[in-house]
Amino acid sequence: MSRRLLSLALALILCLLPGCPGGEVPPPDNSRDPIAGVDPSVAAAPGEVRAGRIEPGEESAVFGGIGAEGKAGDFKIYNDRVQFIVQGPYYSHGYVETGGMVMDADLVRGSTTLHRDPFDDFFLSHGIGWLFHASKVEVIENGSSGTATVRSTGHFEPWKFIHGAIEADEPILPEAPVEITVDFRLAANAHTLEIEATFTNNSSDVARLNPSFGYLGSDEELMSWAAGLGLSPLGVDAADALGAVDRSGGATYSVWKPEGPLEVIGLTDLISQAGISGTADGWTDIAAGESATLHRNITVTQSTLQAEAIRREALGQPLAPISGQVTANGNPDAKTGEPVAGARVHILGPELSPGSEGTTAPEVLGFAVTDEDGKWSGHVPPGDWRVVVTGRGGAEYVDVPSAAGRYAPYGHEAVNQRQIAVIAGTAEATAIPFARGYVSPEPMLVTVAAEGRQDVDVELQRNGSILINAEDTQGSPLPFYAEIRATSGSFLAEGALGGVKRGLGLDEDQSIFAKLWSGDGTMELPAPTGSYDIHISHSWRHERADITDVNVSAGETVEVTASLPTAVARDGWLSLDSHLHAAPSNDGSLAMEDRLLTCAAAGVDLPVTTDHDRMADYRPLAAAMGLAQRMNVLPGIEVSSLLRGHINLFPVEPDSSLLNGGSPDWPALRGDTQDYLDLIRDAGTEHSLVHVNHGRSGLFSFGSYNPNSGTYADDSFSWDFDLFELSNGARVSSREELKRDYFSFLSLGELKVPTGVSDSHSRTTPCGLAHTDVFLDSDDPGAVTPEALREAMMAGHVVVSTGPQLRASVGDALPGDTLEGPQHTFSVRVGGPSYVVPDEVRLIRNGEVVDVRPIESSAPVNGLWLETTFEIDETEDAWYIVETEGSGAMGHIWRGGTPYAMTGAFLVDVDGDGWQAPGL
Repeated sequence: MSRRLLSLALALILCLLPGCPGGEVPPPDNSRDPIAGVDPSVAAAPGEVRAGRIEPGEESAVFGGIGAEGKAGDFKIYNDRVQFIVQGPYYSHGYVETGGMVMDADLVRGSTTLHRDPFDDFFLSHGIGWLFHASKVEVIENGSSGTATVRSTGHFEPWKFIHGAIEADEPILPEAPVEITVDFRLAANAHTLEIEATFTNNSSDVARLNPSFGYLGSDEELMSWAAGLGLSPLGVDAADALGAVDRSGGATYSVWKPEGPLEVIGLTDLISQAGISGTADGWTDIAAGESATLHRNITVTQSTLQAEAIRREALGQPLAPISGQVTANGNPDAKTGEPVAGARVHILGPELSPGSEGTTAPEVLGFAVTDEDGKWSGHVPPGDWRVVVTGRGGAEYVDVPSAAGRYAPYGHEAVNQRQIAVIAGTAEATAIPFARGYVSPEPMLVTVAAEGRQDVDVELQRNGSILINAEDTQGSPLPFYAEIRATSGSFLAEGALGGVKRGLGLDEDQSIFAKLWSGDGTMELPAPTGSYDIHISHSWRHERADITDVNVSAGETVEVTASLPTAVARDGWLSLDSHLHAAPSNDGSLAMEDRLLTCAAAGVDLPVTTDHDRMADYRPLAAAMGLAQRMNVLPGIEVSSLLRGHINLFPVEPDSSLLNGGSPDWPALRGDTQDYLDLIRDAGTEHSLVHVNHGRSGLFSFGSYNPNSGTYADDSFSWDFDLFELSNGARVSSREELKRDYFSFLSLGELKVPTGVSDSHSRTTPCGLAHTDVFLDSDDPGAVTPEALREAMMAGHVVVSTGPQLRASVGDALPGDTLEGPQHTFSVRVGGPSYVVPDEVRLIRNGEVVDVRPIESSAPVNGLWLETTFEIDETEDAWYIVETEGSGAMGHIWRGGTPYAMTGAFLVDVDGDGWQAPGL
């Protein structure tokens, strides 16, 4: 056996011993290139730090999470506590594509726990115009001396995304002609990666530089955090430390510098919308032959209290220990309770503010996290503090195993396969402790002395749980959305925390206790003692259930089963939502797994995943989650030029070997809108469709399209699209504008196909709020092929809907078809459940309403609100549309959305000599 294989075998044996990765780790393999460091797939022992380039065959060094991208060619720097991956000298995914900076970061976790890297990229920039890119990355210290250092060497280059967004031909900021060296340094036993960037001016002139450091974090996984302000701070211009906290119990990330507070970049809307957070040191002039430096530290810990203690200790501030235990007990007379793991123990300033206008919330020093025994500890400045325990978790629950990590769109295949196996139930993992369902007690005032330890024990009220089942009238399980509102009990008492709730990460909305999305029809959640009303629904095809007075007692599980009768049956039309976002989008606020659950709960048959400028394949997840039988997930992309408008392309075939999965490189394009659309079409397949998104904040407005005259700006507009959004979520005002556009398209003979979409970026904006019913002559989503979908869409066999099931036909003719002859009878049906209440049905001819049928029923009969006919006798070619609308909000999952539906256009060819557009 070779020395290398022997070393790996020894490392494996050691990992089978208790306390892995403890024990003696084999010495570095001296056969490696010195600049490659040590083998990064070997775990670091306590007291050890290591750095090495990931070579082929060493991919076990990489770790997972939403933002994970590490692969062979990258550099890992780590100890037994924290781990970071520095991108090699190449271009990668995302809006920060340059190499040489930190791309993945997490705590070191046990071998049975899935990792949670939530960061897309950290970046070093010159203002917002130039990005650092490494031409070389190497290991300077492999860790054998107690310190590991990875060095990136390179230069600034124009930030392609920023320049492309405004189509700048010249740099928006003068170049700073400096050579750049960035050292990433980690010590043994440390939680902090020290970053030192040195800018050297080798020119003969003064170099003017605005050095900045920032990151793109996962909005779906992270809550922002600022020292002294707590979680979700608003309007931060400067802070001693900035960073983010994992929403579900993962790591805390703190960015700080040793010289003083961080100044937040005054970001433009452009940068903010891209999810970029940045800090700057201000402008500096570097004389010829001189250098300047920028220092940043990235601390990764379990808690903000620990991160702040590390920062304060480094600055020489006095600290004193504080500790305690959190337990839960349903019996007030008992002296001991059950330990609560994963609770957050917040340390606040002594003065609590109710948070009303004109008041100031107290300092939020940070939180500690309880271990499996409910114990916690930390270090704080001596003085008076208040202690508040939170263990409720967020208000949103999804039906994903708690031990599952997060699927990464560009993560390593082996890591993603492990995630899929845990979701599918074919493998096990250890969950990160995260307390849920407990109510926060009143804050406790404590005094922490400079000498000695302050012990603070807190007992929470023991919770119970609610088990919810949803099924159809045949008893088959249905995916569902549930909303749980507390009507009495301890949960409502949390309102006493007033204005501090935001800083503690608690929802300020006291009306809803929890929102749930289940993919398999059953879900259990912990709940405090009290009484609840539960509202359960599945899609606009079904009635919903309202269950009141569900009483929960400590230590007990209450089971609730809801029967959701079918209101309207499937009839060969399948529902399409062609505009959806999740983790791969810079502004997505839910994981890829959660996106699929929200669509299953809403009953969408054909969800199209259209993340901003990234092609990602959700289909492996859908199969692992058991959802592939209910839906056919179609990969797509939203190409997101700021000046040409957002355009969806679907279906596509993502290619993980290409940057951003094969997304069109629009930031590099300089041309007109036709060039932009050509670039997009070239990224698709022969069956792909080009889809204009929110045209009145996109192509139609940017191209100066005038629906009254049919005129437009030649270089900013093009007719080379197939579909356009008529209804985007519940945005009624934009729908009215887009109707005028659609009517003018038809009258000009431009037969573009309307769609309904949700444009959902979160769990709470429901998938399918607006959708497109497409006639595919099938009730099986899995049978739909890209070819069949394209054929049906291009034929115009569509109905745009926000709720109602609208069907209109003329004999065998469907929307999109041409009717020959002057006389025709439209057969119209309006169906739906009792909460989707249409007021009337209208017949529209060439943009004018020519007939109206009021709907006077107080409730549908077997899912039917109205069945009627419209008779026409034409003398010239025309187009017709059938439309229905209601004024009452549908409520619950659909919130303020009101019923609406419109068919695609029927074309009437009176003489049978080919349809002629009527003109404007």
